[in-house]
Amino acid sequence: MDKATTIIGIDCSPRASSNSARMLGEVLRSLERDRRVKVVEQVRLADERIDCLGCEQCYQTFGYHGDGIDRVLSLMKESDVILMATPTCFGMPPALGVVLLDRSDPLWRDGQQLKGKLGAVIVNGATDPADDPSVRLCADNMIKFFEQHEMPCVQPVHLGGTLAYPEQRFPDPLPAGTMGVLEQLADEIRQWVGSR
Repeated sequence: MDKATTIIGIDCSPRASSNSARMLGEVLRSLERDRRVKVVEQVRLADERIDCLGCEQCYQTFGYHGDGIDRVLSLMKESDVILMATPTCFGMPPALGVVLLDRSDPLWRDGQQLKGKLGAVIVNGATDPADDPSVRLCADNMIKFFEQHEMPCVQPVHLGGTLAYPEQRFPDPLPAGTMGVLEQLADEIRQWVGSR
């Protein structure tokens, strides 16, 4: 058997036990059942020590801060697939996700180190994506990030009705419709793995 395709899952939500983490975990568990795939880690950005103030020093020197974002960027460089799950804040990931995107700049400037890796994203918001353009806008912005790094990407998953408050979270287990959408994403990633 050839070497397994590696995948990292990144949870951009600042909340513990977030919908993003739950949905990300479902996709990763589905992919782990495929012997061609090895999940490297499910990272929760909120658990990482982040020392970024937006000083842009890393842009100038290709240097790193020696913090948790550097660890995540290293995992991204080592993985074949980068799957991110994020809530939306005004059409963007929350601050933790934006820091990760910003700090990836040296990987882009210093030889397109993410080029050719597969990008995938799950975006969830408070309302139906058809009624809330911020969910689709966030997904589009994540796709632009992948494209900037010259990464192919699968169709993003847009999910609505996943409010942050405990009484409004998805039930456990996740609804069948949500699971179906997540399994479709896993299938698209498997197709890419099979085409390599």
